[in-house]
Amino acid sequence: MKDDVLTTLNALFEDDETVAIGLLSSQGMIHRFTRGKKVIEEFVDESDAAGQYEGIYVNLQHHSGHKRSIKKEDIDRYKFLLVDIDRKIKTGLTVHQDQGRKAENELRPKDAKLPRLPYLPASNEDLEQLKTVRDQLIDYLFEKLGAMPTIVAFTGNGWHLLYALEGILPGDN
Repeated sequence: MKDDVLTTLNALFEDDETVAIGLLSSQGMIHRFTRGKKVIEEFVDESDAAGQYEGIYVNLQHHSGHKRSIKKEDIDRYKFLLVDIDRKIKTGLTVHQDQGRKAENELRPKDAKLPRLPYLPASNEDLEQLKTVRDQLIDYLFEKLGAMPTIVAFTGNGWHLLYALEGILPGDN
């Protein structure tokens, strides 16, 4: 996992930038802010070795480094636009059932939440449909933004399109 995280960091960030790392566990998301890829590498090594995290996420926006929050107020400029193209139904529930389950979970105390349902892998048919959506969206955003995605990545269940956004400040439309 460390190599994957470092590949991502090298592609997206300068060495001296403050980067927000999110660790997903059964208790929720924990965020850590750090500067310097070596520090991040050590942190990811320790976290991965502990085996208590389901995923490690990198916040794509530029943080000023002054505050330790991922709130939009603490982002001093936008670096990237990530478009995540997925199926609507990932758990075997209908959209209506999934929304009902989420609403029920909101009412439960933190220690009595319903467990996560396992994701069902996308079928080949799903992936072909998502590929068509990906191509249509790339064309649409090129027409509107005049830009192609910096990175196009297959996620296993869909697609990510990553667009570099230089100089866009929070509040810009």
